[in-house]
Amino acid sequence: MNRPRGPGAPLDPETAARLRQILDPRASAPAAPVRRPEGPPVAVLEVRYRLLIGSSDVRPIVVVQERLVEPGKKPAAWSPARVTEKGLARYPGEADQEILRALAGLMASTASPG
Repeated sequence: MNRPRGPGAPLDPETAARLRQILDPRASAPAAPVRRPEGPPVAVLEVRYRLLIGSSDVRPIVVVQERLVEPGKKPAAWSPARVTEKGLARYPGEADQEILRALAGLMASTASPG
């Protein structure tokens, strides 16, 4: 066993581990795996797309709606989605983000004069 070299000298790790085992045998027992509780259920933002087609001389209209679905609750009513480039991160699906990014780009290009 290695001994400290003078008063207040630190113990080497092996000696410290042996002393801990002697003083508290439970301390050296392998720790049981810690089961972390699962987090609370997560609310999901759903998106739906409706294509409204009128007569042949009118371009189709895409209506984008969203609703929040919270676990254990009745889903919220569908409401118009706020399609903006900044708001895309709200939508969890990559496909939804791509579709909405394209729609936001179309809306911006049709809104700009020229």
